[in-house]
Amino acid sequence: AELSWPDLEGAPGDDLAKARTVRVVDEAGRTVDAVDVREPVGVEIRFVVQRRGKPVFPRIKITDGRGEIAFNALDTDIRWREPAEPGEYVSTAWIPANLLNEGLMSVDAGVASFGGAKLVNHFNLPNVLTFHVQDPGVGDSAKGLLGGQLRGVVRPLLEWTCERA
Repeated sequence: AELSWPDLEGAPGDDLAKARTVRVVDEAGRTVDAVDVREPVGVEIRFVVQRRGKPVFPRIKITDGRGEIAFNALDTDIRWREPAEPGEYVSTAWIPANLLNEGLMSVDAGVASFGGAKLVNHFNLPNVLTFHVQDPGVGDSAKGLLGGQLRGVVRPLLEWTCERA
């Protein structure tokens, strides 16, 4: 659930941005390899911007144990629209509680820039981390009282409305 490159020279990346650490974290900031489906989970990317250049932004992809893509996400905050000052950055993507299904999840993490319709990766770390999503089966998750497992990569706990017609 964590991988680090203490030596920047040997770290993945290019002359603009290099990876320092990627890890899966709980709300308290602890590195975790298993999470309760009812709790948010973070993917933390620590990286170094080595020089001013193109605007960069962190990005992740989550896949399940069968290789099905749950989602791709990138930080679209306005702070990444201008070139970042050189230095170390820590960015965490928070996955909401009750989104992912039970099972093993794999994380791709990276830092990229826009290059027209495609992304230009400064570093891309495919399948760099894995973590387990577990459901305690106490009835307050998306599967309610169902004893089995719901199919699919995601299984959000949706808000429902109902009225008698």
